[in-house]
Amino acid sequence: MSSSLPFELLRPIVEHVNEKNSLVSLTQVSPSFQVEAERALYRSVILHYNDMGLISALSSPKRALLVQECSLYLAPGSKGKAPSTTTSIPPAFLVLSKMKNLKSLTIRGNLPSKPIQFPFSLDTFCTTEAMSKTLVSFLRTQPSITRLTLLSSPLPTTPVPPPKVVASMLPNAHSLATLTPQAALPLIPSKPVSHVHILAWAKSHMSDVAPVMASSSGPMRALMCAQGFELTPTDMGLLAMHIPTLTFLGDVVLTEDISAYTPALSRMPNLKTILVSRQSATLKESSSPSSPLSSRAVERNTLATLGRACRSLEKVAFTQMCSAPYVWERSSRKETTDEWVIKKVDEPTEVAGSLWKRS
Repeated sequence: MSSSLPFELLRPIVEHVNEKNSLVSLTQVSPSFQVEAERALYRSVILHYNDMGLISALSSPKRALLVQECSLYLAPGSKGKAPSTTTSIPPAFLVLSKMKNLKSLTIRGNLPSKPIQFPFSLDTFCTTEAMSKTLVSFLRTQPSITRLTLLSSPLPTTPVPPPKVVASMLPNAHSLATLTPQAALPLIPSKPVSHVHILAWAKSHMSDVAPVMASSSGPMRALMCAQGFELTPTDMGLLAMHIPTLTFLGDVVLTEDISAYTPALSRMPNLKTILVSRQSATLKESSSPSSPLSSRAVERNTLATLGRACRSLEKVAFTQMCSAPYVWERSSRKETTDEWVIKKVDEPTEVAGSLWKRS
């Protein structure tokens, strides 16, 4: 059965099909539909170590060229262990070596210790492997990476000194996400890193972190930490001194009254968005039954203080675990308590990441 539709209409039709099973069915309609359906079907793939059916399908050079995004899950137990010394290369990695158009790669497990020449130039890379010689070697072959995520455990089972990060590595990386600040810091100096996302602050010291972040050639614009990002007025002062280029800051837990932070905030002329955790001292006290002010009134008072201290500020969100049902947006430059208006968000759990990316 041949398709009677013009070829230029096939792709828009197929692009509207989201179900994998439906795309598989379309491959049987006609040769023309098969070409477009396979293009959509193999654009983004998830490979498991034992998924030999998909691995075999992608062994076809024609299909492998269609893959632009790949997530690779290796055998259970490989995550967090030292790289294997075996000379054999897992079939999934052999398939990767055929994906010349791959732009985004996620690997849950370890890279093979035996060097592989990959033909692709990645834009995005995510891995659970700790910084090792193998990983450094791989990153050196991928200078095109702009977004890097390292999700290795901060407490390896076999402590070993991390390999030295080569200065020429990651020349185009502008977005960096890691579990702890310690994992991010070696990758920042002289790199164009502008966005840093830390999953856990882990009692890090701002006096150690801020100067290193200032060494980015970015310049540094956005700093977000999902857990335990407690800032004292002194910490905020260090940020203002070392990274006055910040346009986004969150999800901060202010340990003292908001007024104690105004001197530092007044020295952050580029700050446009700040996410303040509801675990902050001022907001936490307002939730007490004995508090004479409502939560909304405390928010408005906090906004007024923030707005007077930081005239560049445009958006403020009061968060619970990086989630917020609405964002306060500045509607004017007048120093009044009602210069801020509420903007509800469609996805409360994604507000932090969305604002971080857009900053």
